[in-house]
Amino acid sequence: MKYEIGINSNCGCGDTFEESLRNIKAAGFENVMLSGKSGDLEKSIQFARKIGLKIPCAHIFTKGSEILNSLWATGEENKWAIEAAVNEINICGKYEVPMAVMHVTDGSSVARALGPNMQGVASFQKILDATKAGNVRLAIENTDSLNEKHVGYLLDNIKSDWLGLCYDCGHNELYNEKTDYLKKYADKCISVHLHDNLKDWKLGHDWTRDLHLLPFDGKIDFEKVMQNIAASGYKDILILELHKDTVGEFTPYKDMTAEEYLKQAKTRGEKLAKMS
Repeated sequence: MKYEIGINSNCGCGDTFEESLRNIKAAGFENVMLSGKSGDLEKSIQFARKIGLKIPCAHIFTKGSEILNSLWATGEENKWAIEAAVNEINICGKYEVPMAVMHVTDGSSVARALGPNMQGVASFQKILDATKAGNVRLAIENTDSLNEKHVGYLLDNIKSDWLGLCYDCGHNELYNEKTDYLKKYADKCISVHLHDNLKDWKLGHDWTRDLHLLPFDGKIDFEKVMQNIAASGYKDILILELHKDTVGEFTPYKDMTAEEYLKQAKTRGEKLAKMS
């Protein structure tokens, strides 16, 4: 199968959001996953469309993770969190962005203490009312080992055509390699994030091992990843979720220009698309 490819808007390829998107467009990408500070979504959509980029999905709350744990809690903080999520879903619906991607916790000890619970299910069911009304699917992403149970709990307890899995291969291979998301939730995979890392996270480490490297620059077996994606029946766009400016001491792209980096990203993405 020949997949289309896309890339995240916050890949670090410009001093401003607008410059990044112009560089992405100039590199030959047609699809961009909008990802940035919550509250800027509407303007981001307008600009991306203005310069001719397609938006298969928007990653909401990438800088507003404090609301995520509140979806599993009760009281006013829960109500506020649901309203915030619904607001961004409504923006996606208004501009006919077909999918919103979100994390389900912020991966902290708070999330672990709350644990997966029926309050979270009720919260996401209310959010799904908005996705259905706006014709927007919601893809929940596997992130670190602390949210593994939360993702599974929602997918197991909510039966809805509007809810699915955003399979992040980098997170899966780094944090919880023993969990085969694509095998367990093959029929629910509606989005994918592809990036590489050194597979060196251990209990007690922080998130800085989540490098979001260009594919084939780390230790992930992408032959296996792409075979599993194809076997799952996934047919949509392959989203590269990359960070030119990596975290920690490992900074392999510091001497590359944005143009050079995006050229490499497009080449690697096209290679992945042909591997299935």
